[in-house]
Amino acid sequence: MKVSQDPVSLFELLTKYQKLVVPRYQREYSWDNEQFSDLFRDITDADSDNGHFFGSLLFYCEDDNKKPAEIIDGQQRITTFFLLLNALKISILDLKDNNKLDSKEHIIVAKSIEKINNCLFAVSRKLKDINQNQIPRLETGKRDNKLFSEIIKGRDHKNVVEKTLASHKLILKASQVFFSKQLKEIEKETGLDGLIDFLDRIFESKFIIMTAEKDTDKVLLFKTLNARGLELAQSDLIKNEICKTVNEDDIDNVIDIWDEIKVIIEKANGNIDSFLFHFLNSQLKSKNLRNKLEVRKGNNKKISYAPIVPEKFVFEIFELLLKDSDDIFELMNEINSNAENYSEFLSPHKKSKAYPNLVGLKALNITKCYPLLLAGKNIFNDKDFTKLANAIEVISFRHSILKEDPKELEKLYYSVLDEIGKSKNVTAGIQLILDHSTMKRNAEFNENFLKVSPKSITSKYVLYRITRYYQEAIEWGSKDIHLEHVMPQKPSGKWLKFKKDDPEKYEDYLGRLGNLTLLQDKLNQSASNKDFATKKREYYAKSRLILTKESFKKFKSWNYDQIDARQNDLLTMVNKIWKI
Repeated sequence: MKVSQDPVSLFELLTKYQKLVVPRYQREYSWDNEQFSDLFRDITDADSDNGHFFGSLLFYCEDDNKKPAEIIDGQQRITTFFLLLNALKISILDLKDNNKLDSKEHIIVAKSIEKINNCLFAVSRKLKDINQNQIPRLETGKRDNKLFSEIIKGRDHKNVVEKTLASHKLILKASQVFFSKQLKEIEKETGLDGLIDFLDRIFESKFIIMTAEKDTDKVLLFKTLNARGLELAQSDLIKNEICKTVNEDDIDNVIDIWDEIKVIIEKANGNIDSFLFHFLNSQLKSKNLRNKLEVRKGNNKKISYAPIVPEKFVFEIFELLLKDSDDIFELMNEINSNAENYSEFLSPHKKSKAYPNLVGLKALNITKCYPLLLAGKNIFNDKDFTKLANAIEVISFRHSILKEDPKELEKLYYSVLDEIGKSKNVTAGIQLILDHSTMKRNAEFNENFLKVSPKSITSKYVLYRITRYYQEAIEWGSKDIHLEHVMPQKPSGKWLKFKKDDPEKYEDYLGRLGNLTLLQDKLNQSASNKDFATKKREYYAKSRLILTKESFKKFKSWNYDQIDARQNDLLTMVNKIWKI
């Protein structure tokens, strides 16, 4: 490995290599405001003659600068510098177009733009020669490169933005929001001189350059080095490990499958690290792999696994899974299939038979059951999976009303997972749920429910499920349906007197389910803090939601006793709906 004896400036670096490439196994762009801000402040605070030292960069290059250099460590920094230089180029050109500059300033602008283009593009061009055929000197990862390239070329990039991709959002945030705003402030304070001074500081930024020359070293070094920037996630290391496992000719195919998995998860607003954690814990073979890992660590005592694979061991267990796999592509396709199933938990499909149950788990923020759900998806048909999902939702809901530790249910989920894995029988798994103490404490559940004041989303979900029980057409997440407080949050008139008589009791009863209902948007806004008789006559009676329309008919007034009575009515409905 070669190491530069002295720090190298960014300008020297970018004009030395004809092409810089982010390898296929690297992660997508992942810097956010915190990293943007650190980099910008480091440049601003630096001495314009010496520049800020940004640490080391690790490249792989077979023949120095005659072939493309792969960025093994430092791709986030390099990509961000390119986006910053491009944003600065735009700021300087905007200043030139919108201000009267003298001839000397025009020359300064022309030279500065030419210098920036020398760094941004592989072939140096004068300003007048800039055209649409230039190739950026940096080639980013596969998913980001088209967008990155169009931004650097100054083209309209609307058609290449994938709004569901986190990396695309971050690239746009850096190039069009954060840096543009910061440069605008410099321009306001010091004009063209300030922008040119800042450009000099960027170019003088310093790095130590390490260059690996053996192909066998590059992926191994990626695994162990990350000099500056975000700590490598488990998924980054796993992706890297997969690339190490397959032949060079197969890497592109593996990366394509990996990217497809990531797109599936991100489109459902999920996190790939969380998915991989839940996927591994859904696999029956993971228990044997965990045992192997414990033996390797010198731990031979019996361990109760819940979860089977803790988050800190995800990468190590995945390493063992890869070694244990006869066909990497078969494993990748299995992960892909599980990603599709997992996306349904994150964003339930309305056509799914288990839709109400999956919506319930999402609303209650129950995620510890995801490994069990994944296993169920792989083992059972739709009918049996729906039975399992219903049982999980019922016990999770009851457990939350009883205000018990979610960790206790996690142990049950893994016991059920183990049972259905062995027996392939949904009834056997559900029986374990029915035998759990949470399902037997009916009196305590009823007592707790009558006094419960859940979080808004939980309250809304309970009322949604009751409404759906009588009126199937209502869908979860309808934007025009809101949570209505009968006794209002901001009281006036008679309500205000009611609150002044006993402020603590008012606040206690305000969020109780008996005081809540669902209303369409316009009715909810209009009802606001009107008296009960008006709300009942003008709004509740006109609602298209059966629960709201019917459940207030018997009440002539509204106070704490009425709230208790309605909560008792809701309990009767809840016990009909949340049952196995």
